[in-house]
Amino acid sequence: MIKINLTPLLQQVIAHDWQVMDNLSDEVAPLGADGRLDNTMTSLLVAFSKTAMVDDWFAKINQPVKEQSAIDRSQLLMNYCQTLNLFLLWSAKRQWTHLVVLSDDDWQRLSDAKVAAKVTDKNKEYLAVIRLLGNVQFSHQQESFRHAWHLFLKMGLVDWQLTPAEISTTCQQLMKL
Repeated sequence: MIKINLTPLLQQVIAHDWQVMDNLSDEVAPLGADGRLDNTMTSLLVAFSKTAMVDDWFAKINQPVKEQSAIDRSQLLMNYCQTLNLFLLWSAKRQWTHLVVLSDDDWQRLSDAKVAAKVTDKNKEYLAVIRLLGNVQFSHQQESFRHAWHLFLKMGLVDWQLTPAEISTTCQQLMKL
């Protein structure tokens, strides 16, 4: 069974956010709590899109068809972990950290999930996460956040075959930059 120890990652993301907030200059206009939450969601959506772009499964409109190139695994891992950290940060800012905790049954379901090998399946997963996060942002639906989080984890661990160890290490390294 695949499993990531999320507790230290969550703690590190929160500590890093406090450090960033403490180091903001007086010249930077504070966004306020709601503004920071909106900014975190925007950052999350942009990071998730960048992650998808590294895999490059989708057909780009008005661009010549190119051969499927090998995925830059290190860039995929880096982008995935930036997105994961933003998921964790958003849950902390919203005080929904209980939603990122997975039971052993949840981890087992992730481990047993089928790989999305077809472009149509990958598109559906990506669009589902985007739609769910929209529900989270505008309707404050906790179950939408939980489902988006689980689907995002599935994409990394099952579809892209990123290992828990490399995810944990990379996420921690990103917080030290």
